[in-house]
This record gives sequence, C-alpha cells and structure tokens, in this order.
Amino acid sequence: LDFGVESGSDKTLKTMKKATTVGAALNAFRLTRRQGLRCCATFILGFPGETEADMEETFRLAKDIRADYTVFYFLTPYPGTPIYRTAVENHWIEPARLEAERLTHRQVDLPVMAIEHSPERLAAIRRRFQNHFFLRNYLSRHNTRFYLSLLGVLARRPAETARCLARFSRTLRLDDLAESVFEIHQRWHRDRAELR
Repeated sequence: LDFGVESGSDKTLKTMKKATTVGAALNAFRLTRRQGLRCCATFILGFPGETEADMEETFRLAKDIRADYTVFYFLTPYPGTPIYRTAVENHWIEPARLEAERLTHRQVDLPVMAIEHSPERLAAIRRRFQNHFFLRNYLSRHNTRFYLSLLGVLARRPAETARCLARFSRTLRLDDLAESVFEIHQRWHRDRAELR
C-alpha cells in the first residue's frame, strides 16, 4: 500500500488542504503493520509556508511510522493543479522552465520551485532525509539473488557503472545511485532479450 502522508506537520497538512492529521497517519501505519501488509510512505517537501522545523517534524514522522519504503519528493506544481496556478500567480515558477523539465517519477536534482528555501537548501534537506532511509528502502535479505545479479551486470557494463558513480559523486543521493544501478540492470536484460 502506498500512503501519500505528505507531511509530519499538521500546519503544513492544513495548508495542503489534506483532510487528515499526523495522528491519523500514525494510526494507519500501525493498523497496516498489524495486518502484515507492506507499505510505502511518500512525503512532499517545499510547500508554501513550510519551515525547516516543519520539515524536521516530517522526518520524525517518517521514522516513527516505519514504512517498508519511504520517499521524499519536492513539491512540483504540475500544470492544471491548484498549486500550479498559485505558483504562476506568485511568480514562483516560469511555465516555460517547468515544461522544459523532465517530470518523471524519478527525482530531479533540484526542485523546479523553491518558495521558502533556496533550491540547494531544499535539495540538501531532501538528500539527508532520503539517505537516512536507504538501507530500509533498498537492502533486504530477501533480495540476495537480485543483488548478486546487479553486481554481475555492473561488472559487465563498466562504462555505464562509471557514469552512474560519477553522477552519485555529484548528487550524493543514495536513492539516485540505486535508481541508476537498477536502470543499468534493466537495460542489460532488455538488450539480452533483444539478442534472442
């Protein structure tokens, strides 16, 4: 189950117009664990009015709920959403820049919009939060065969592996490293399938 928890600050949840509370999120994860279900928690950083103290509350909640997989995203004003209209009206974004960004599930290095904090500061906060959850998100004894397969593919693709490590040395984001490694693994298997 994927829960869009969004924030650990009731103040920020109210600003987001989420009809929920931090207490409700804690209860939902407690009940989910009791039923033996695996769950993901997603959070958004960089909302209007969100302070660093609010973001630290989000980090504490993320640790308290102990999801199987935890992800922190930057607030992204997708066209057609209320935050997009607000962002354009307040000159927080340039619509042309947003259209030029590659908006995918994969995280961008810097937010396309930074309201209360510089893009670099917001990226540093996100990196610290996300890196904290790396082991829980990606390493599990249940995936030993998969990890051995990953290592084998990386050894067969040294140029791609080097590019992946160079990117990591710039971003210092462990989740970005994991995603890049998974992409190399997928390409290798796709290439092998095409040769058959």
